[in-house]
Amino acid sequence: MVLDRSLIRYARSGVRHRGRFSPRRNREITREECMDFRLSPEQERLRQAVRDFLAAECSPHYANELDAKAEWPIDLYRKIAQRGWVGYAYPREYGGDGGGIVDLTIVQEELAYVSFSLGMGWAQSAIFGGGAILFYGDDDQKGRFLPKLSSGETIFCFALTEPNAGSDAGSMQTTAVDQGDHFLLNGSKIFISGANIADYAVTFARTDKSLPKHKGLTAFIVDLRAPGVTVRPLRKMGTWPIHSCEIFFKNLQVPKENTLGGLNKGWTNLLRSLDLERIIGCGAQCVGASRRVVDDAITYAKELHYGGQPLIKQQSVAHALVDMEAEVEALRIQVYRAAWMLENNIPCSREASIAKVASSEAIARLSNMGMQILGPYGYFSDWDEERQYRDSRMVSIGGGSSQIQRNIIAGSIGL
Repeated sequence: MVLDRSLIRYARSGVRHRGRFSPRRNREITREECMDFRLSPEQERLRQAVRDFLAAECSPHYANELDAKAEWPIDLYRKIAQRGWVGYAYPREYGGDGGGIVDLTIVQEELAYVSFSLGMGWAQSAIFGGGAILFYGDDDQKGRFLPKLSSGETIFCFALTEPNAGSDAGSMQTTAVDQGDHFLLNGSKIFISGANIADYAVTFARTDKSLPKHKGLTAFIVDLRAPGVTVRPLRKMGTWPIHSCEIFFKNLQVPKENTLGGLNKGWTNLLRSLDLERIIGCGAQCVGASRRVVDDAITYAKELHYGGQPLIKQQSVAHALVDMEAEVEALRIQVYRAAWMLENNIPCSREASIAKVASSEAIARLSNMGMQILGPYGYFSDWDEERQYRDSRMVSIGGGSSQIQRNIIAGSIGL
């Protein structure tokens, strides 16, 4: 694993996010706002609304059916968008509700509770794609894309990783050459979630080879339906409804107006999206999935019998379930604290990395223990624990591996 020193400098720097999504403007946090772990009444209503909707629209049987078919639930996604939960944090003038980062954390937790893949696909478009446009897009780009993102009409993905540029993203080799009224894009990306269903990809490419590797990168809004783009899904272990894909660009013409965030400013803009990815794209997702693992394990332990009595009456099982519940509650506090800090414009790159590494490794442990409690039943696809086990393995690798997160945390505390 290679870690760019710029990531450590970023974690130490306390870079502040601009624009909404929605961090509050610089101001003093009042005493009344500190150390209150309650959600607001509006947030409680949001959580309940999302929970009730998903209970009706995405049963465990339906989630397993989508997994078996490796099918993205486009109709369900559009229903979610129609209720305002895709563009919830976008400004109202772009079809959103002006919500904040804690609101997005709530939505993601509930989506991932019913389906890890559903939460993952929602984040790719609403958070990574829409967030990039909101953070560093111009007014024209926001007007062209955010309303359609919010309505569910348009789907985005986020194309950063390359075969030889994963943790060391600054070493990417995809190029974009200025041709006057457009850029000519050539190269490839890999492990791009949802590229097969996306209309556009926020794509990073090298625009100036003469500059140091982090200085010559630019972000673009790329039309994945345009001539010169090939998308190929890859076979993988889990999260089957949301495919991971290779994308190949061959002499793709990208209009100048789709340059995102300014020429050669791609790396600086990318860094501003990382905390959001780690807190919501991983942390909140893992909290929701972990809750489901524990709830299912408790339900099954009550229903399954051993020696003439429910399995949950075995002290070793009950203690394991208590440990699992305690770990989920600790994770929730970590993730929501980081989300609250980001929303209030408090530097939190260290906390975001802590939330990411803790939550991604916890869901792997918890899903493993959930399978163990179910015994042979947990190994079979008729039971949710098998799917949760497969899905959970991805998050300690994607979005910055656990090793990379530990390096960032070490750097932030002077190690």
